[in-house]
Amino acid sequence: MEADQLLRQRLRRAVPPVVGAGVSWSVYPREADTPMNLVLDIVAARLGADATLVWVDDGTPEVLALPGLPRPAVAWSRRSLAAGLLIRTLLLTDGLTARTRRILCRQAALHLLAETALRLGNPDLAARCGVAAFLDRDWTAPRTGALATSADSEDRLALWFFALAHEFGHFADPRTHARGSLTDASVRTMLLAARRHDGHDLIGDVLHRRPLRPADVRAETVADMFAADVLLEAATRLLPDGGHPVRVIGELLLAAAVVAAGERCRAFCAMLGHRDGRGDGRLDHLTYPAAASVRASVLRAHLAAAMTARYGTGRPSPVDRLQRWDRVVAGVAAPLDPVLAVLETGVTDAFREALDDSVPIEYLMERLRPQAGPALRAEAREFVHLVQAGGRHGEWLDELVYVLG
Repeated sequence: MEADQLLRQRLRRAVPPVVGAGVSWSVYPREADTPMNLVLDIVAARLGADATLVWVDDGTPEVLALPGLPRPAVAWSRRSLAAGLLIRTLLLTDGLTARTRRILCRQAALHLLAETALRLGNPDLAARCGVAAFLDRDWTAPRTGALATSADSEDRLALWFFALAHEFGHFADPRTHARGSLTDASVRTMLLAARRHDGHDLIGDVLHRRPLRPADVRAETVADMFAADVLLEAATRLLPDGGHPVRVIGELLLAAAVVAAGERCRAFCAMLGHRDGRGDGRLDHLTYPAAASVRASVLRAHLAAAMTARYGTGRPSPVDRLQRWDRVVAGVAAPLDPVLAVLETGVTDAFREALDDSVPIEYLMERLRPQAGPALRAEAREFVHLVQAGGRHGEWLDELVYVLG
């Protein structure tokens, strides 16, 4: 009891600075018989420590680890479901051209950048990204509907729990995955090889390259693998027949890519810093597509090995079984790669637009005014609420709230 009271006292101090002022949150009741608690039980067993979930009712659509507490804790926003569903819908909707999909991904990334900038105390960046996110927006975000009450399919399982398990993975012992090929040296080699595909140079001179920090990228990679292991176990206990292996693989790969894109946006905002110019340059390497490429490659190999262990009985030999699952994972990933490349490009476009001050925000705002009808205001309702609840102010942020409110 004393330990629980101490944890709650620490949470009251630790949570508001992370999720934002004025944001409602509570500690998730661990005694309830829910899929969430089943997943938290799996997490706790793998961590060897109780897992605490801070349920955030609104705030930015993020899932954030809370370090420095007596036990592993993660803040999970219910809005992360809607954000994940939006990206998934943009990527998988049939009939969209690559150009249209890229524009939609750019707008979605700008929206996330705007809300993240709000949380990090940068109202000017929030205003510029917010205007760009809502300008020329002729689509509505999908509603979560039944998704908010169940996790009984492969896609719902991944949407609900991958990001959550990933953040808990930052509390896992990295030595579990540091043996063999996944070392800082090998991650650095993979990063250098992947940089030839890096869209970072497209963004401009504002972002300066710093030495790559493989340990940080490896930490994210370990968290991806931890999340995959948690969800594979959860699938056996929550889904009929443990879920279809091909669909499970596909949803895990997709969820990991969405998490990586969100982290790129978060790292980008942190790197640009607060209004006074301070930033976290340590995170700038996470904005590189190379980091996401390395994470994806390692996760695919890990999933093949995990599936080999899960279904690996009898003949053929273990090596043959692993090769077969390597081919299965590659086959699942192949149709996803083109749309994930569009997502990567759309996020990079959003970064470029956030940094492009050659187009005055006054001009963008004037274009937005006649578009701000009832439909757009309905789409912007949660963004406006987030600004007002957090008490953030700035000349153009206040103007944006007035236009959209």
